[in-house]
Amino acid sequence: MAKRVRFTSVKAFKEEMENGNIPKARKRVFEYLFYNGPKTGAELDYEMRYPSAHKRLSELRDMTLIQEAGKRSCSVTGKDAVEWDVC
Repeated sequence: MAKRVRFTSVKAFKEEMENGNIPKARKRVFEYLFYNGPKTGAELDYEMRYPSAHKRLSELRDMTLIQEAGKRSCSVTGKDAVEWDVC
């Protein structure tokens, strides 16, 4: 099943990219969430093979590009965790 594209997220992302406000690491995490979300921080770290991916979540949230999508059991840690997705 194809992921539904959220126009507002694409628009906000493009505007931030054009303004030079999204460093490479944030862009990488945003794009991964866009195509594969929602994910927990630990799932992002594991799946992206990027141990600092979870650190980009609050930065992207503060830019209003992603949001908390709920709570569930993380497939990596087995603990309850916040899952994140694009707005």
